[in-house]
Amino acid sequence: MRVLLASDGSSNSRRATRWLRDFALPADTRVSVLTVATLTEPSRDSQTMRELRERAVAEAHQAAERTAKILSGRWPAVDTLVTQGDPQVEIVRVAEDRRVDMTVLGARGLGPMKRFFVGSTSLAVARYAPSPVAIVRGRPRPVRHVLVSVDGSEGSRAALRFLSSFELLRGTRVSLLHVLQRPDVPGLRRRVTPRPDREHDEDRRKQRADAETVLADAAAVLADAPSPVERLVVEGDPAQEIVRIARRRDVDLVVLGARGLRTLGRLLLGSVSETVLHHAGRPVVIARER
Repeated sequence: MRVLLASDGSSNSRRATRWLRDFALPADTRVSVLTVATLTEPSRDSQTMRELRERAVAEAHQAAERTAKILSGRWPAVDTLVTQGDPQVEIVRVAEDRRVDMTVLGARGLGPMKRFFVGSTSLAVARYAPSPVAIVRGRPRPVRHVLVSVDGSEGSRAALRFLSSFELLRGTRVSLLHVLQRPDVPGLRRRVTPRPDREHDEDRRKQRADAETVLADAAAVLADAPSPVERLVVEGDPAQEIVRIARRRDVDLVVLGARGLRTLGRLLLGSVSETVLHHAGRPVVIARER
């Protein structure tokens, strides 16, 4: 397995580094650390700009080496890479060039590398990276409870395959969640569709039965999990329910598939994934097929 860790030396990046160090990766995993040197000033060919650029590159190398040192206890031969440019573009480009299986980065960063993770960098990487992306938020802690959102889509199947590729610790709990979207606003259904309540109730029973089938298929993919897999069916807004249950059960990791518009052969994020990234308050993996 190939993993790319994007780091700028900030406290958020250090949290992502510690999370990766303790995550249940296969023994043969190869880790690369990427730090992007970037200048906010316009590029001008002057002595001052050349000196600033050289300083930024030197600081990037130092940040990458410090990150590699944190990981060295587990992976003595961590590869470090320093590039120049827009962090969003560079992280996605390197992930593509190296055909990594997962990209890891902190949610935000305000560190010494010219505010590497300002604004939407993490979100942009989650949108455009060619393989699963782990966005680390909150205090890093061992992954003992994982929440996986499943809906039978290709994205959720990618999420299950992603999780099944890791060596989960003994005792790690996995909860599979399927969200049934609520019917229309009360009263509106009767004005729009004249179907009797009995027919409506039958539809709901069928949806719940379909949900149980989806969960059973998902549990079969995780048959080798170290603990029994929990199956949950709830009703409501998918994004809100994923966030609510992640917080209520205090899970350590949320895994869900990218599900949105496809452009240039790549599936972009949907609104559910983006909402969960913004509000879950814990590490989130957005899984997609490479």
